[in-house]
Amino acid sequence: MGAVVSIGHSDADVEEVSLCLNAGATCFTHLFNAMSPMLGRKPGVVGAALDSDVWCSVIPDGIHVDPSMVGLAFRSRKVKNRMIAISDAMPTVGGPDRFSLYGQDLKLSDGKLINAEGSLAGAHVTMLTAIRNLVSYGIPLIDALRAGRHNPANLMGMWPDMQLIGSRADDLLLLNDDLELHSVGLPLD
Repeated sequence: MGAVVSIGHSDADVEEVSLCLNAGATCFTHLFNAMSPMLGRKPGVVGAALDSDVWCSVIPDGIHVDPSMVGLAFRSRKVKNRMIAISDAMPTVGGPDRFSLYGQDLKLSDGKLINAEGSLAGAHVTMLTAIRNLVSYGIPLIDALRAGRHNPANLMGMWPDMQLIGSRADDLLLLNDDLELHSVGLPLD
C-alpha cells in the first residue's frame, strides 16, 4: 500500500523490536526520543535501531538529542546513508510563539517548544538549521545533505522522481560556503 512502518516513542525491548522489523517495519522515528535506552545487557529500541540496517530519523536541533549522540548514531550505522534529519517543526517556525495542539497549550521558551508542565513538546528548527547543526556536530556535509533530502526520499520510494530539470524551483535554496542562505528560487535551465 506504500505505507512506511516506523518504530518510535516505544519502551520495547530488542526482541519486540526484532518482531516489528521482521514484520516489515523499515524505519525508527525520532531516534533516542521517548525510547528505551541502550544499556549493556538491554539494548532497547536505541540499540536495536543502531544495530539494524533500516532507516533512522533524528531531530538534530541540539535539544532533543545531545550532539555527541547524533554523531555516534551517524558513525555507528552498519549501512551508510540510512540516517534521516527530521525537523519535527511546529507552527512556531515562521509563526507565533505559542499555539494549541490536542487541547494543550504549547509555547516557545528559550528555543524549546514546551507544554504547560515544561516538558518538551515538539521542535522549533528548520531543515536548514538541522543540516547546519549536523555539520557542526562533525557530520560530513555530503552526509548531512543526504540526511535532509536524499535519504528521506529513498525511504519513501521517491528518489527517482525527484528531479529539477527545465523548471523553476521556488523552494530550492542556494547556500554559500558557510551554509548561509544566498537566495531562494532559481531558474533551472
